[in-house]
Formats: sequence, structure tokens, C-alpha cells
Amino acid sequence: MTHPVLLCATDFSEASSQALAKAVDLARGVAGRVLVVHVASEQGPCIEVGRAVVHLPIREGRDRTLQRLAQIASSVADLPVEARVVAGDAAEEILRLAREHHCAGIVLGGRSGKNGMGRVAERIIRSAPCPVLVAFGTAESTVTR
Repeated sequence: MTHPVLLCATDFSEASSQALAKAVDLARGVAGRVLVVHVASEQGPCIEVGRAVVHLPIREGRDRTLQRLAQIASSVADLPVEARVVAGDAAEEILRLAREHHCAGIVLGGRSGKNGMGRVAERIIRSAPCPVLVAFGTAESTVTR
């Protein structure tokens, strides 16, 4: 018997933390597992050092991101959690992984924007092969295509 897979996209924001908490709760309810995904820019991330913004090399940025994802995965002791970093267009990569893993659902953090969602979330909702839940702080909205 395969366990349902819930894909949770993260950009390490507060909204993403809320989404992860919801994904973990849902996965526990169905004896599932969570696939936590961070989609990195092809240019590599940047960090603030004092007043300067420093662009990290892609490899260093990827290593830092993997460390953060490993911390997230280890914080969920009672569920299988897989963490992935991929590079490219966020919506396209999330949709690709959802299809590849035959995900039962996608969980995203809400953003400001039209209807409380950003462009990436809107694109995912329109094209998702499964239900999409968008978590907004302490309240959630479920949106399906």
C-alpha cells in the first residue's frame, strides 16, 4: 500500500511555515508523507550582511537551503518527510513534482495579492493535477481547479 503524498512548497516565510504545519496535520490524518520543496532561482539566493545585499554562489546557496530543509524534515519526527531543492520556475517545478510523485494534494502559503494569493499560487491552482490548499496565517482556504 502506498502512502498519500502531500507536496508542501516552502520559501521559508511565515506563510510557508503555516503551510507546512497544515501539510503535516493532513498527512498524519491519512498516514501519508510530506514532500517539502524549495524552488531556487537559477541565479542563487542573496543574503543581507549589514546594509549590503550579497548574492551567494548557487552551490553555497543550495547547501544553505538543504541545511534549512534538513532542519524542517527532522522537526517532524513521526512522519516520513522528504526534502527537495530544485531550480527553475516555481510554479512549473511544483506542478512537475506533483505529477511525478502522484501527489494527493499541494499545500502552499498564502501571499498578498489578488484574492490573497501571488502569481505562483494562482498558476499552481489553475493547473494542479490534485487539490490545492492555501494556508493564510491562522485561517485556511481550500482551492481546487
